[in-house]
Amino acid sequence: MEKKEIGSELTAKNEELSTVTCDSSKTCAPPLCEASAVSTVTENQKDAGDGLSAVSSVAKCGLVVVNMADVKEQKVDWLWQGRIPLKMLTILAGDPGLGKSILTLFMAATVSQGRDWPDENPCPQGEVAIFSNEDSLEHTVKPRLIALGANLDERKIHAVVGASEKDESGNEFQNFFVITKHYLMLEELLKQNPQIRLVIIDPLSAYFGAADTRVDAKVRHALAPLSQIADRYNVAVVCVMHLNKGNSSNILYRASGSLGFTAAARVMWFVCSDPNDDTGSRRFLLNAKMNIAERPAGLAFEIKEGAPVFEKDPVETRPEEILTKPSSIEAPERRRAIEWLKELLADGQSKPSNQIFKLAKEEDFNDRTLQRARKELGIKCFQIFDDKGNNSWHWRLPKKEGEQSKIPGLAKLLERERAKLKKFCNA
Repeated sequence: MEKKEIGSELTAKNEELSTVTCDSSKTCAPPLCEASAVSTVTENQKDAGDGLSAVSSVAKCGLVVVNMADVKEQKVDWLWQGRIPLKMLTILAGDPGLGKSILTLFMAATVSQGRDWPDENPCPQGEVAIFSNEDSLEHTVKPRLIALGANLDERKIHAVVGASEKDESGNEFQNFFVITKHYLMLEELLKQNPQIRLVIIDPLSAYFGAADTRVDAKVRHALAPLSQIADRYNVAVVCVMHLNKGNSSNILYRASGSLGFTAAARVMWFVCSDPNDDTGSRRFLLNAKMNIAERPAGLAFEIKEGAPVFEKDPVETRPEEILTKPSSIEAPERRRAIEWLKELLADGQSKPSNQIFKLAKEEDFNDRTLQRARKELGIKCFQIFDDKGNNSWHWRLPKKEGEQSKIPGLAKLLERERAKLKKFCNA
């Protein structure tokens, strides 16, 4: 592929040399003199060949240009066909406690064994590198890998526990791995272990050091070398992320930190509970972003004995359908609150809201869950005034067709109001 820089065809004409010298004064330190600019143009005209090594620079500054006629098309290579690509970043996002880490370790075990994926697509056998910040290797990660049937006997799974550095005196010490600071060490790991096909970073935000993950430019700057390494060494990089507390129905805006995270990833998956599952154990793995292929259907699974068990039938639910409903984490508790309110208000009588909230606390319902249950049931919320004009809020289930109101004191209140109206009319 031929690559050149704008200005590489400049001749030694005065006006063209002035352009090179002027540009270099803005972007190079120190700026090139006229003789250097002439030398650069001459060398540029002699350069030829393919690849990045053939790229020559005008004053080592300027745009690198590729003619699209010279670009060679490449098909996408997959670790998991249609779901997890090689050479690219993939994000796995969801609320805590839904099995994101178990899913990544399931992927690691599958790659280490080279067994088929849940949708029966083949998986190439390879090695795995794991960056795990939240779970203990001894108490959590290894027991889970054993339960998942990972190939540990052939030493196919590596865990990165830190980065080796030296202080000013030359003494070696172990530091925490930070992407922007130690990405070359990751590259060296992949050089030494060319069979690695999957890199897991769980969670991604834990490896940013002091960098502000809310700043888009800093996030993109940190992820750029990670993307390049993935491409250079033909590995899939799967990054775990939590969701923020926003209420957007667009999953791309719900990943914690800057939008730069979801922008840098070519693929994003959303892990959530099935809001219609009464047991609260059924989960979804739904595609939230797919920039390189047709968007795949989701998968349903349950965690049984420490392993995800996938259903055979695909799931057509979209993340936005889940996010417009009450939180998947709260769904089982919300359903319990709904049944509790139905029973509490079953007699058709309205009850003071302060009394309901007090009773709800005894049942360990939080206010948010109770309010969502009230809205789903269509419970009416209204004020009632006593003889002294004091008001109190009451809740009542919606009336059925033909049902008479059972609001306490309503009949007496109406009778008093009619008497007042009659007295006023006769005056």
